[in-house]
Amino acid sequence: MKNRLIFLTLLFTIFLASCGSSSPRPPLTFKVSPDKVTLFGNERIQVSVKNFPLSEGIRAYICGHPLYDVRVTESGFTGNVPGCPEEGWQNLIIENGEEKIVLKRAVKFFSPYPLFRSFTSIGASYTAGFINLGLDKEDQLFSPFAQVARQAGAYFPQPLIKDGFFTAITLKDLRENGCRPPDLAKSYVVNLLKSVSKLKKDGNFPLSQARIDPYLKVFNLGIGAARISDSIYGAAKSNNALIGIFEHLTYDPFVDIWESFSDPPEGSPFEVALRRNTEYILTVDLFADDILYWHFAQLFNIPLSPGITTPETFKKILNKFFKIASDHGKKIFIADLPDITQLPAIEVLGTYLKEIGFSEESINSLYNGLREDVRKYNSIFYSLVSSYPNVYAVPFSSTVEMYAKGVTIDGKIYTFSYLGGLISLDGIHPTRTGYALIANMFIERINQILGLQIPLIDIDSIAKTDPMNLSRIRGKINIARCREEFYEGE
Repeated sequence: MKNRLIFLTLLFTIFLASCGSSSPRPPLTFKVSPDKVTLFGNERIQVSVKNFPLSEGIRAYICGHPLYDVRVTESGFTGNVPGCPEEGWQNLIIENGEEKIVLKRAVKFFSPYPLFRSFTSIGASYTAGFINLGLDKEDQLFSPFAQVARQAGAYFPQPLIKDGFFTAITLKDLRENGCRPPDLAKSYVVNLLKSVSKLKKDGNFPLSQARIDPYLKVFNLGIGAARISDSIYGAAKSNNALIGIFEHLTYDPFVDIWESFSDPPEGSPFEVALRRNTEYILTVDLFADDILYWHFAQLFNIPLSPGITTPETFKKILNKFFKIASDHGKKIFIADLPDITQLPAIEVLGTYLKEIGFSEESINSLYNGLREDVRKYNSIFYSLVSSYPNVYAVPFSSTVEMYAKGVTIDGKIYTFSYLGGLISLDGIHPTRTGYALIANMFIERINQILGLQIPLIDIDSIAKTDPMNLSRIRGKINIARCREEFYEGE
């Protein structure tokens, strides 16, 4: 009995010694600033954390999705929060190697305009946010509808692309290769091939490699090069191989880029939009590419196919879009079509068609046909809009006419001409500043229809940080000489 007592005493002594030898971890404390963010998110927060190890490579999640551009600081880390579909306080999860903590009630998400708390968008490259024929997260955050969502504080998740994965034309290309459209096309192809090579992983080229968060259910369903039939029916019924790639990249990225040519995703952009839990669909360029495809097919004697949209086909598809959306209780804000011959790349096209042997008559016929079909398609458009009380036309054409002679932004005259500040280096897609003008056009219409007071975008502030702002361009290239090369082909 005595020996047993000595043994138990010894064990108890060892237990007390072991408890005293390791101090408990000090209590975890944290502070998040700002700790209140709109549903749109995409705002940089500072997270100060005490008594938790942090190192480069940490991961942080909120609303089930990762923060991006995370950087460790002396007191904690900074990162961009994604949007969140739910209002209220959300937990922030931090992982560092094998260690993981949950910061409870770290960030509160809110909707400034509950009547317009989220929306989807369908359309082509303007909707997607292409700039300089490229697509990356820095520019996507200034796509026209991202700017609308930011102003409204609305949930609008986008398929953000990692830096450098789909880089296109740059100011460096203009300096080194020239500003003629054929030179721009060459620069684009070279840069695009370099970008695609970055997708390579274990011998394959998965599109998910290009996405910041490939698991995100996106609401921006803009598809580069899409015609109205592509947006409504999808890649499965398209004769354009690019549609399958862009659809997969946008909302079904777990596929190899080469498989995306022959294996379309399930559902068209419109069908995906119908499945999203939101009341509104916005589109700015649903049928611009249709007119271009139609006339270029005629110009180059390309046999017509189901992918070519005649005015009659356009009316049929547009009516189907409106009808199905109406049956699903969706409200549509949709832009009409401005005069596309005013785009620098189209305006200068005649010069280069003449160089390769097209007659003055055929070139004039092309431009006249484009303008006539813009009027014809807009007439069909407004006729159908008037038949659906859930569809609201946005006057893109009159907005372009209003700014045709230029607009004063940040003390300078910005124009739609090449290197005029509103159109990017490809001569087709707007700059961030140009997209801001489009966004304001939609905000005005949304306010008018829904009785809201979403503030208009401060265009001057967008221009100040726009990489294509006139002051920055002048510091890097000779604008006058570049414009002369672009328009005159010399």
